[in-house]
Amino acid sequence: RRGVEMTSPGLRQPIDPTLGEIPLAQRRALVRQVADTVGKRVARTVQDVLALGTHMTPDAEKVASVTEIHAELARFNESRMRAGGPPLSDFAHQAVLEAVMAHIYGLGEIDGLWNHGDIENIDVNGPDKVFVTFVGGEKVRWSPIARDQEDLIDLIRRAARQLGANEAEFDARHP
Repeated sequence: RRGVEMTSPGLRQPIDPTLGEIPLAQRRALVRQVADTVGKRVARTVQDVLALGTHMTPDAEKVASVTEIHAELARFNESRMRAGGPPLSDFAHQAVLEAVMAHIYGLGEIDGLWNHGDIENIDVNGPDKVFVTFVGGEKVRWSPIARDQEDLIDLIRRAARQLGANEAEFDARHP
């Protein structure tokens, strides 16, 4: 199970990986905030290692990211409990961790779809106009993969970088 929205085995519809514990808008904001914070911390760590004349392997960088994500989610839980709410369940904690890793190192909210073996095609015509074609030809309207057009463009640019394409010319004139 990876990504923000996934299918459950046998079902061909999106499910909330936190099982309703964190509403989508709050989950997206949390993932972005944690990803931004973790990205800055890990980038500093990578720079510090480079300054010592060595390098950090991609696997070591991911381990550092996971460690930082756990620390950020612990802080999130502390503030949530101080406000009178419950801490994240282990299940929701893991779902957010995977969503942050997908945001940093993968394809964000489409990561789970991209890596799903039963999906043949993903058509995205806007942040909330998503259609998934499964093996066998069944086409299903999917849940939104981005908050708005700006987030969708950011997702497309990150996907282009991940897939090795040049994302610098993606704009209204160069769709």
